[in-house]
Amino acid sequence: ERLASMRQGGRVNNWPLAHITGSGICEIWVALGAWDTLTMIIKDLKPRPELQDSIYRAVATDPRTRDTALTILLGNMTEAQGKHFARLESIGIRAIENPHVTNLLVKDSRPYLHPSILKFDLAASGAIYALARLDQPDVIRRLYDRMGSLSNDLRGEFAGAIAKFSKADDPAWQRAAETILLPYVREVWNRRAASSELDELLEVSMLRNGRPRITVPRLDPDYRSRSILNFFHQNPELRDALLEEIFASPEYHENFRLIIIANAKLLSYKSKHMQLLAKDELNFQREHCEQDNRLAVIDSSLERIERNLARIEDGTFLKILQ
Repeated sequence: ERLASMRQGGRVNNWPLAHITGSGICEIWVALGAWDTLTMIIKDLKPRPELQDSIYRAVATDPRTRDTALTILLGNMTEAQGKHFARLESIGIRAIENPHVTNLLVKDSRPYLHPSILKFDLAASGAIYALARLDQPDVIRRLYDRMGSLSNDLRGEFAGAIAKFSKADDPAWQRAAETILLPYVREVWNRRAASSELDELLEVSMLRNGRPRITVPRLDPDYRSRSILNFFHQNPELRDALLEEIFASPEYHENFRLIIIANAKLLSYKSKHMQLLAKDELNFQREHCEQDNRLAVIDSSLERIERNLARIEDGTFLKILQ
């Protein structure tokens, strides 16, 4: 009932508030009532880190506090210590070994090619996000390595947390991205993109300036896909290496390639090489295209790539960067 009546939007520790509502987090503040009160308290404590941490430590020792609540508290601490990291790891291990799966209904702002109901243990997800926020990539990798076969949804929580909190200049975070995030995109996103629903979900409308507006289906819920797309935007070397592989290998579905090209954050507009690879792929798909929506997306993407190539040639992008 709580999940069905949940309010959309908002984040705590980069968690959709629906997750917190569904797991009954507010019950640890028995006298304070609704979950929005809890959110207000967390927000009001942020500017007072010493008071915040002292309150969180006190609540964390209360035996009534659930594991899921602990991940929110510890993940929001300003000065977390080794014992807190160890506790989060133990929560993650316990949730992995004895999962209590929650069904979460997804309602996104655009069409999607991912399941409309996510299924994973909230405490495991909370531990992953909390450890990521507290800058513990090695602990996250240990958790991931001991999980054996993972559900796609829980793999997505690992990938989303790494994408949100990783640091581009930190080798430990780079290893986490290479061993967890990139395989998730290669495997899970590619499988989802292969869905025959893509042509029905592609949306093309005209803007006032006469250019088409393309709505490309997401391959993950908004809160994950935004973090992953931003990660690739901020890590161009990893992104371009992945795209080279995707364009070159027959293992990747043509739908996946089209979604990548149509999504501005996944394709570098400043790289002539990447633009030419995308142009070749679009021309190949156009020769074999029969669906109107797909053809409109291909033609619009080709026009955009031609504009980008012209700007690269005349130095427009270089001038903007200067």
